[in-house]
Amino acid sequence: MTRPRRLPRFDGVITGHNTDVEYAGRVYHIQTEDKGRRNPLIETLIYSKGEILDTRRSSYSDIAEEGYSETEIIRRMDEQHRRSVRDVGNGWPWSCPPPWKPAGRSRRREHWYA
Repeated sequence: MTRPRRLPRFDGVITGHNTDVEYAGRVYHIQTEDKGRRNPLIETLIYSKGEILDTRRSSYSDIAEEGYSETEIIRRMDEQHRRSVRDVGNGWPWSCPPPWKPAGRSRRREHWYA
């Protein structure tokens, strides 16, 4: 008699955020997600027209080692996502200069996964 195979254990991935930001006539999609307990990483990708323009990653291995705190991971995800939305809305302050002239205020559309 063969033993039934065990299904993989739930990895504890926390649902992330998606936000569209319009800046200088161009729409940027910002996506932040948790990579799960086995890969304790929060990753934010910034897209425009399907192309990844920037990636921001932060580890939460410090709290994974001390004991998993979903509340703290969510707080860090929210903070990283809000910072990325703000940065894109303020005109791309990363290492390369923006390919456009800064214009007025940005418009934001929020999409929250449930």
